[in-house]
Amino acid sequence: MVLIKEKIVNKKMGKSVAGAVIGLIGAIMLTIAGVIGMLGIGAIEFLLSSSGESWATLGADPTFFYLNLIMTLVLGILALVGAIVAFKKGLPGGIILLIAGGVALVGAFIPVGVLDLTAAGGSTMALTFNSTLFFVDPILCILGGILAIALKGD
Repeated sequence: MVLIKEKIVNKKMGKSVAGAVIGLIGAIMLTIAGVIGMLGIGAIEFLLSSSGESWATLGADPTFFYLNLIMTLVLGILALVGAIVAFKKGLPGGIILLIAGGVALVGAFIPVGVLDLTAAGGSTMALTFNSTLFFVDPILCILGGILAIALKGD
């Protein structure tokens, strides 16, 4: 009889952890997107400084790059916190995952600036509020949040 109870408890625990695991995968991907952005800005800064150029000679303002980077990292870390909390307490962690994933998904479509590199032989590029990895990471955060709330340990 004890063995049967233990199996039932393990099945319920597996269901309640599913949302946290999916959210954790999305949160890690979102944080990786922020780190990739940080490495990209570092590479651009290195190339500019080694060639004796600056953002001003390109006619560009790096503020939008930094805004994108900071928001992506903040949302990734917030989603990581939400996933960790979802492992312990499903509802608060699920809500944090929903907020981080929702803001990341909407922010990926909000343009905050345009980088015009036509003077340097390049093209124009729209910069958004935050970055994602192929829009999968915020969707995984949202899905993990919904599952963590729906299966909060019953």
